[in-house]
Amino acid sequence: MNKLNDLRSKIQEIDNELIDLFIKRMNISKQIGEVKKENNMPIEVKEREKELIKTYKENFPDDSMWPYFKRLFQEILKLSKEIQNE
Repeated sequence: MNKLNDLRSKIQEIDNELIDLFIKRMNISKQIGEVKKENNMPIEVKEREKELIKTYKENFPDDSMWPYFKRLFQEILKLSKEIQNE
């Protein structure tokens, strides 16, 4: 059980880092949305999203984890667009 608790503790540390990074990213996304609105630019730019995914896939260090990261990243993009639309 000690090993399980140690592993869970490590996960919690990582989750805390993810929380901080998520908040930073969403705050920047909100600022991007404001700039886009000021300049009458569309919130969603599919070509940019495709390019980001392509670049990240090319540089992703673990092929077996890529599908999971891709799903996570797509959800983050979705949430970023939501906050930009506010």
